[in-house]
Amino acid sequence: MFETGHLVIYSVHGICQIDGISEKEVLGTTRRYYELHPVSNVKLKISTPVDNDSLLMIDLIDREAAEKVMLSFKSPGTGWIEKNTERLQTYSKLIRSGDREEIANIINALMRQKQKAESNNKKLNQQDQVMLASAQNVLFQEMAIALDTSYESILGKVNGMLA
Repeated sequence: MFETGHLVIYSVHGICQIDGISEKEVLGTTRRYYELHPVSNVKLKISTPVDNDSLLMIDLIDREAAEKVMLSFKSPGTGWIEKNTERLQTYSKLIRSGDREEIANIINALMRQKQKAESNNKKLNQQDQVMLASAQNVLFQEMAIALDTSYESILGKVNGMLA
């Protein structure tokens, strides 16, 4: 169980801080709830049951894990899947798993594909752009916290490795 003040990755909201734990009665059932907010939006308040197994809530990675993930950008990443729907399903499933190395491999593949498209005066399709931006935002923010640096610094280092 997480404690007040703890930073976690919470589902689609990314990095969130737990503001408290409370008990609420909903439809006659009393349960414990985490009260949290995304660090990027302190005005958004989220309440989720402590025992909710259907949503991903995990600890942030530590420095050693972040360094390992950073080094993974030196390799080509996940293989590119040509079919859009198959790629979306496969990549989305891996992102939802919470495995940072898998997520980094997908970001890596998407960033390389974006560079390839741009070198041919084209753009990555909208679906891939949204997936890249979302996954990149969460993972790079998490790595920045673990490595005591900024999102921009992580992005710059990754771009350097891909160049």
